[in-house]
Amino acid sequence: MANSIGRKTSLGMAVTLFSEVISFFLNTISFVILSRMLSPDDFGLFAILMAVIAVIGLFKDFGLKQATIQFNVNSQLQLSSLFWIQFLLGLLIYSFLVLLAPYLVKFYALEQFANASVICILGSVIILQCVSLQHHALLLKNLNFKAIAFIKIIASLFSFLAAVYIALNGHGYWALIVKFLINESLLTLGYWHCSNWFPSLRFDLYSISKHMKFGANLFAANLIHSINQNLDKIIIGKAFSPDLVGYFTRAQAAYTIPTSSVNSSFQSVGLSILGKLKSAPKQYNDYYINIIKALTFLTVPAVLFLAIFTQDLVLLLIGEKWLQSVPMIKALLFWGLLEASACAAPLVNITRLNAIKLRNISILKLLLLPFILLIFSNYGLYNLCLAISIFGVIFRVLAMWYSYKGSPINLSSYFKCYFKPIAYSSIASVVSWLATDSMLVINNYKTLLLALIYLCIYSLTIFVFERNSIFEIKKLMLAHNISK
Repeated sequence: MANSIGRKTSLGMAVTLFSEVISFFLNTISFVILSRMLSPDDFGLFAILMAVIAVIGLFKDFGLKQATIQFNVNSQLQLSSLFWIQFLLGLLIYSFLVLLAPYLVKFYALEQFANASVICILGSVIILQCVSLQHHALLLKNLNFKAIAFIKIIASLFSFLAAVYIALNGHGYWALIVKFLINESLLTLGYWHCSNWFPSLRFDLYSISKHMKFGANLFAANLIHSINQNLDKIIIGKAFSPDLVGYFTRAQAAYTIPTSSVNSSFQSVGLSILGKLKSAPKQYNDYYINIIKALTFLTVPAVLFLAIFTQDLVLLLIGEKWLQSVPMIKALLFWGLLEASACAAPLVNITRLNAIKLRNISILKLLLLPFILLIFSNYGLYNLCLAISIFGVIFRVLAMWYSYKGSPINLSSYFKCYFKPIAYSSIASVVSWLATDSMLVINNYKTLLLALIYLCIYSLTIFVFERNSIFEIKKLMLAHNISK
């Protein structure tokens, strides 16, 4: 069995890394093309709607997907009971959203919507997600990362093509709405097909009482975390015009493109494997720290390159109309760096069954963040972004210290994972800037050349100074120790 876990993990990590390369290019191309085709107003309207739907829609999960992964849920009765609870929750949440939609239109003064039907159409994704949560959990529990990666790539590709087609026909924000709906529809179909499981018409609440208790604590944490994640857009959407919200969301997206999908995939693999290492502290610590090392080595250079050469990249990739987002991108640097390992706290708390810690962290952030947003929203978006960034650093230190209490991991080990990627990225930035500054090259080509030299210098530095670290990361990511 141990050998089987090792083989599946080896394949899972290889597929994950490959799929992340594909996803990064797809997300980057989507970001560039749709930013050029659509206006800041379109992105702002979509962001406001998604922020509300994301918070309301979180009630559908109730933490039961992670309960399926972390506990032994093998019987058809238990799986079916979990499925039907989530389906009923989805129906209730969607019904609530339909009733709330007209008031949301009035609250945000969205005159662009003749009625609330747009919110109802976009909110239907809640039902789609509900009917696939258990199927996705089964694929993760069985370490079927290959299928998950393939499904996500196909969904991203076809939803992006549909969005481009709709944008070309001049339908504005509908391109973003359809992109989201098609992506979730394809994910649902893919998870159902690949999990090869169908729910039966049976239900027994008692058989899943343990899972409900764990899920309730995790749900509370996830709900508050989701509110925290979307609170900025909810408040900014009320305080500023949709076009300014669009600039803000594009500034955030500039950092989340190279970090969020990588974190998501590493979290999926990490949750499946670290949950099996709870009784082996040394292996748990090694595997966890090497996940953070891999994340920082992959994402920190992209974050720093973006922050240093922001204006050149904005002009090259998404055009002059987005220049207003440049100071916001720079102000969010510290927030962007910490987003490189956004999955750090959930990984350690969920796999050690400390959902209460996640809940407490989220509650504390929910108590503090609104004050930051409300106070600094009076001083313009740049100062608000700077305040969000500084607050994010302080809060992350407190959150990680609290998460690591009682675990084999310590706070210094976490922050050490950042030191070398930042140092090597800084060296690559200086060398690439000096190398291209004296060259007589057209601006657009100069930016591309700058990026190429930066990537080469960073890769060379890693190869020269970090060969041993890369070997250790590779060994643990391929689960050699787990299979022993």
